[in-house]
Amino acid sequence: MMRILTAFGSTVLSQKLQSFLPYPVIQWSDNLQSEVELQGHLQAGRCDILILDPTLRWSQEANELARRHGADVLLFHGDLRDTANQIVRRIAPLLEASEEPLQPVRPTPPEAEEYDGPVRIIEREKIVEVEKIIEKERIVERQVRVAVPVHSYVSMQSKVCMFLNLTPRAGATFVTTTLATAVANRNLHCTLVEHPGNRPTLYDHLNVADLMPNYRPPFHVLEYGALKKEAQLLYEGIAMYLNHPQLPNGDVSAEEITKLVYELRHSPFIFYDASFAQEGFDADIFDEFDHVFLVVDPEPVLLQRIMPPTDGAPPTEEYLLVRDLLRLEEEGKLRLHIVVNRDNAGVDQRLLLQCLPKKPLAHIPALSTKQLYKAAWEARLIEVDDELDGSLMPILELLVPENFLRTGVEEERTGKGLFGRLFKK
Repeated sequence: MMRILTAFGSTVLSQKLQSFLPYPVIQWSDNLQSEVELQGHLQAGRCDILILDPTLRWSQEANELARRHGADVLLFHGDLRDTANQIVRRIAPLLEASEEPLQPVRPTPPEAEEYDGPVRIIEREKIVEVEKIIEKERIVERQVRVAVPVHSYVSMQSKVCMFLNLTPRAGATFVTTTLATAVANRNLHCTLVEHPGNRPTLYDHLNVADLMPNYRPPFHVLEYGALKKEAQLLYEGIAMYLNHPQLPNGDVSAEEITKLVYELRHSPFIFYDASFAQEGFDADIFDEFDHVFLVVDPEPVLLQRIMPPTDGAPPTEEYLLVRDLLRLEEEGKLRLHIVVNRDNAGVDQRLLLQCLPKKPLAHIPALSTKQLYKAAWEARLIEVDDELDGSLMPILELLVPENFLRTGVEEERTGKGLFGRLFKK
């Protein structure tokens, strides 16, 4: 009998590993939650192998304790297949000595919720071969074939998008958060990042001080090129990396921004909220983004700042930014889009098209002051209703695959049976 202790960050991983190897020669423990539990098992002399997640805070102490008591340590680096392979090689002599017939372990189908979301699961079997077995101090050449289930996850390609205020206070933060909410309503993972030069707008608006008192901004926890997990704030299905009013970011280099974006590439949608700065951005920064959305306020006085200079006047910062972005788009380095915010019936559409460098992709309607004040009072984001979701649809169709465009509310409303199909028709 082989006694195996598991110390994973999640109990689900321990249960999955046990389901992969249901052999009576293995005696499993419950997933250990602390160093004290491990010490109790080791002092009782009931441990042959410790499977340890090195990302745990107490992993170093656990490693030292296990080796001090003569237990082998297998480090888990995120792949259950490799861990199962190592265990199979160690229990092979016990299985041979007990003359127990080896039955292939069939992969158990994932739960229903694993099929939801932007992930497609492919199942297959991995054949593990053990060529040599040590038995009675001699080597017996034999092969033991055990089928270990392997899950391969094929997800949609991540899209990194930057949102800029082309005119002052045009509402880039509003468009970013509203679009992120619309994506989250479709059960898709979305990440929102505030540019370090932004004011901590969302931190105050969402009352993060009470929601997550120990929150730290991402640029304060960058260490050796990696993000620490505590930098993330999960809000309504959106992973947020926000600025902190009491922890200013200071000067953040383009290299650090690039590093942050690469660390978040696991998310299929990364929305980078960047406020317009007079000094602008380095051209190299834009190369890291797939799409750049320029948010425009249709106020005629503000639109004049986008126009080319006349009568020998110096060009505005807005005009220079648009010129540089259009050049990058011509070079194929990014895709540039215009989003008109606060659109209403009083906007002169002809003048708007004359001033803009290209045709707008989407028109976001102006919301009532009551809606904005109510959301601010309740410390939440604007609720995306059918009208607002419809105005965002051109952007969603650009980013989201067609089979994920319907929201969860629409699916519940339509249904999946005969009446649902008739209602859809």
